[in-house]
Amino acid sequence: GLSYEIPLGETFNETRNDVEASISGDSAEDLVITEVIKPIIRYRKGGIALIARKGVVIVQSAKP
Repeated sequence: GLSYEIPLGETFNETRNDVEASISGDSAEDLVITEVIKPIIRYRKGGIALIARKGVVIVQSAKP
């Protein structure tokens, strides 16, 4: 039951625990995932999806 997720284009905030992020640019408001270095890998156990490996991403402000 392994699956992977590519969170490209999803919003990012500090409470998100399925990815490790590096912030690109000057602003830290309205962050969006702009690059996925490693996808999130999940596995199913008893009907619950658990994180096998956190994703590694780069985020950037959606504001110009």
